Amino acid sequence: YMVEGVLGSGAFGTVYEVFDTKTSTELALKVLNKNMLAHRYAGDMMLREGKILQRLEHPNVLKCYEVWEENGVVYIATELLQGDTLATHLEENTQLDPVFVLTVAEQLADALAHLHERGVTHRDIKPENIMIDAMGYSKLIDMGFAKKVRGKTFTMCGTPEYLAPEIILNKGHAFGADWWCVGILAYECLYGQTPFVANDTMEGYRKIIKCRVIWPSSLPLSIRSLLRNSVLRLTP
Repeated sequence: YMVEGVLGSGAFGTVYEVFDTKTSTELALKVLNKNMLAHRYAGDMMLREGKILQRLEHPNVLKCYEVWEENGVVYIATELLQGDTLATHLEENTQLDPVFVLTVAEQLADALAHLHERGVTHRDIKPENIMIDAMGYSKLIDMGFAKKVRGKTFTMCGTPEYLAPEIILNKGHAFGADWWCVGILAYECLYGQTPFVANDTMEGYRKIIKCRVIWPSSLPLSIRSLLRNSVLRLTP
């Protein structure tokens, strides 16, 4: 790979724009030096993320071409995406067009079905982890908390406002927790905030467990029904 520039950097390493001389393709190369970290588990998590991505082949999931570790440095080569995250779209437009939101939700559902068929649960669906590419298609771009499961897993992970009740109650969770997140995400995109906004985390957890949602009057009944009965798993 020939490095052509830096796309971004953070706690989990640096992402470079590179040119693959073998395939003449522009790619993104994520690099993390485990020796520079206070907690080496972060490098192992990134390596696991890359290996999970390699097993997936879906138009709405970031494509991974290669993952390897060398001298304590983890490398993940993926397709190079042009666009913005769904979180950026929300920052620019507090409430998004319903047709756009339902299209994103449909593509996300297809991607999750692909993961679940392979025994993988994502566990961190949120706007920051969905990229809207230059063509308007959505892609899952982060598998940092993804895990291959059989039965249930009991790890407490994810974003507080997006956690499913079974995670908070430590009852064990699997694929259903991902579907819950699709509903939360669609609600936030349509209404400008998640359905369980609270002053502190514990209050938010209590709201999630009670599953009481205030439905905005501006939300069409058809979309409300979809969120309540299909993905959000809520009572009227």
